[in-house]
Amino acid sequence: MPVPPPLLCLSLLVSSCLALSHVEGALAPAPPRPSAPREAPEAEGEEWAGAAVGVIVVKATVMASIIVVSVLGNVLVIVSVALHRRLHSPANYLLVSLATADMLVALCAMTFNASVELTGGRWLFGRVMCDLWNSFDVYFSTVSILHLCCISVDRYYAIVRPLEYPLTITRRVLSLMLTHCWLAPVLISFLPILLGWYTTADHLRSREAHPHVCAFVVNVVFALVSSAVSFWVPCTVMVVMYFRIFQEARKQERALLTRAFSANSAAYSASFRQQQQQLEEQQQQDAATEVVSRQQLLVALQGTTFTPGNCHQEIVMNSLSPESANCGDSRGGSVAKGNGAGGTSPGGTGGGAGGAGGGGRGRLKRHGSTASWHGSVRRHPPCERRLHSTPLVATRSSPLAAGRREHKAARTLGLIMGAFVLCWLPFFTWYVSINVCGPSCRCPHAVVTALFWIGYFNSTLNPFIYAYFRADFREGFHRTLKRLSCCRARQPAGVFV
Repeated sequence: MPVPPPLLCLSLLVSSCLALSHVEGALAPAPPRPSAPREAPEAEGEEWAGAAVGVIVVKATVMASIIVVSVLGNVLVIVSVALHRRLHSPANYLLVSLATADMLVALCAMTFNASVELTGGRWLFGRVMCDLWNSFDVYFSTVSILHLCCISVDRYYAIVRPLEYPLTITRRVLSLMLTHCWLAPVLISFLPILLGWYTTADHLRSREAHPHVCAFVVNVVFALVSSAVSFWVPCTVMVVMYFRIFQEARKQERALLTRAFSANSAAYSASFRQQQQQLEEQQQQDAATEVVSRQQLLVALQGTTFTPGNCHQEIVMNSLSPESANCGDSRGGSVAKGNGAGGTSPGGTGGGAGGAGGGGRGRLKRHGSTASWHGSVRRHPPCERRLHSTPLVATRSSPLAAGRREHKAARTLGLIMGAFVLCWLPFFTWYVSINVCGPSCRCPHAVVTALFWIGYFNSTLNPFIYAYFRADFREGFHRTLKRLSCCRARQPAGVFV
């Protein structure tokens, strides 16, 4: 299976950050040695500069790729939902709002972080923009995480409580959820950062002395409160919601499988009993018809002069009664075949030769006709076909298909939540530990950079998860890309059906 481009970018990002730390340690200037020639420090400096430039190029490529893919992927989600009516649903409106937040994470947080990393930690935009960047970073990341929490609640009611879903998740409730997602993060981003409540007095004095450094140093209270609002509480809600969804999906799937199997078994038993009863009735009817037809045949033979043509007429007229014709045309064919042994013809002249052979030969032919007719009574090909013609209940019934669709939706939600936890859990673990235990928990700068960008990478992953695991979005993406790339005939502007 090919590796998706976002995962490749993530691996390149981590490897480049770790490589930077190794290069910085390996290529650090060594103390001068008396015996070394004068050109050695210059050669080492050139080598260090070349390696640093290479690392910067790799970092710039990876960061630019993540930013571009995140912006384009989330714009594609927004445009696809806007253009296709089939994607107009409350759950998809949440996804559009999430895509907007993820796009703004890329534009307002990733870009400034990349500029700091590529300029060696130098801030080029002034003190006010430093506060705004930190506010944007906290705000849009928290908005994205809260959207994922609201989506998990929406899916919980849709799957676990489907009867309550249209009464609970109304347009008004959805509007309140979106308002909460966009307004609540202000309390832990713009308000405390612009007012200076988030940091320590030492850091405020350090900012005055170093205006070209934009470091986000927070106090313990802000670290605990902001991490709880941004990650720990939403993550707990998502884990609980998804666990309940997973339980309900498994329960529904087992119930639907059991119901389908029971219906299938009951239908098979009823069909088999009905067919067996029909077969027994048909056999009894055939036996009665055979007895009556024998008596009619004997009476006809006793009261008829020995003329093969007359014998043929009597046998055919007496054998093709309505009762004997129920199981198909095989009896009439067998009677004609049996009489054909007597050499009959429409004019009766062909039968004269048969009669010239004497009475014993004529009896033998009549007996052969009767034997052939008896053999035909025991064959019931149409009845045998009817025995196997009743179809069973389809195993993939519509409730089962609906249950599988809900299970797939739950799996998609689990994938989104899993990507969220894997991307943000390392960062928030470091964020809390560094502010609680102090300098003893400090990490290398390359590791901190990797943690930031792994968290940002969650905003890049979400549209790819929809594209790979949701057929409606996959179709919408495909049609939108075809329209934007002008690969088909021009259509009138408007909304797709």
